[in-house]
Amino acid sequence: MKTALRFVDSSTDLDAACDELATSSRIAVDTEFLRETTYYPKLCLIQLRGDGDAWVIDPLSGIDLDPLRDLLLDPERLKIFHAARQDLELFLHLWDAVPRPLFDTQVAAGLVGVGEGLGLEALTRTLLDVQLPRSEARTDWSRRPLRREQLAYAAADVEHLGTMAGMLEEKLEELGRRGWLEQEQKTLFGDDKLRVDPARAWKSVKGLGRLRAGERKVGRALAQWREQAAQERNRPRRRVISDELLVAIAKRRPRSLADLEALRGVEGRLSSRDRKAVAQVAKEALKAPDDEDPSPPRRLGVQHQAMADLMSALVKLQAEEHRLAPGLLTNRAELESIARDGDRSRSRALEGWRREVVGDVLLALRAGKIRMVVEEGEVELRDVE
Repeated sequence: MKTALRFVDSSTDLDAACDELATSSRIAVDTEFLRETTYYPKLCLIQLRGDGDAWVIDPLSGIDLDPLRDLLLDPERLKIFHAARQDLELFLHLWDAVPRPLFDTQVAAGLVGVGEGLGLEALTRTLLDVQLPRSEARTDWSRRPLRREQLAYAAADVEHLGTMAGMLEEKLEELGRRGWLEQEQKTLFGDDKLRVDPARAWKSVKGLGRLRAGERKVGRALAQWREQAAQERNRPRRRVISDELLVAIAKRRPRSLADLEALRGVEGRLSSRDRKAVAQVAKEALKAPDDEDPSPPRRLGVQHQAMADLMSALVKLQAEEHRLAPGLLTNRAELESIARDGDRSRSRALEGWRREVVGDVLLALRAGKIRMVVEEGEVELRDVE
């Protein structure tokens, strides 16, 4: 039987929603938001379902969300999400806290071999053979009033989350991987991962890693300035300064405003205030000691490249044995790091449950303690005697 849909745009209705949801030990949660023109997401809807009806809450109606905050931050109640990261970032910005404990069905599905990074629609179809509606995927959720079809579309996102979480929990227990989920969610959704540190913003700037040392030093400082400006103005990073222009300025290493303005395109794409700020940031960055510069990884020689190739094959074998997607275990950059640095590598393959599945085997291969052989058309691992 299809779940009833209850729309909430008043304090009275919100109290009723929280009273019913409080009788459930687990609550499915989803949100609809917009962030095309802002740095922080604009919350437009909150969808919830416990053991009964689906509730669609309108935060743009002006209602006080404190009763909902108390409900979702209750540590005794499990909150079920799918691909939780953006929802959690939103709640962290809204309440300076995130709903815990939580269960992410996307993460859990990857850990039991259902599929890595599956969207909600694909997971619902895979586990339940149910097709979620897609007709309102392009809705502007900030516009009011919302049509009944739009509300039904939003509510469908929490309709089956509880059922799927139960199925995935059973599989995790069967495989002995519940601890894996806890480790993975702690790694992905810790407050330190959900909050953007402006000092580390340079890591996501496309093209910055290919610059020379002095240029990277300027680029890192500009990325930090841009992140802080975007947060203060609540504007997308690209609206402050694009990656392309940021890297072009870093390459020029301007030492004055005149030097910066000599770069083609700067005056038309940065305000006078921002040009002065960028010139000052670049000038100060050039004074920073070289040991503060984040150097890129050393290039691998032929032997280490070949070792990483062997490791890639080994990862596929281990992934097949444990019925996991290889990409969930590690990636090429991490394998190259292990090939070069061994146990000193900061690869995620050497941490937590991944070390049990693949990390120790990779180190054993690197140390020459095991070898890969082909016998009767199959690749096998064998100890070196």
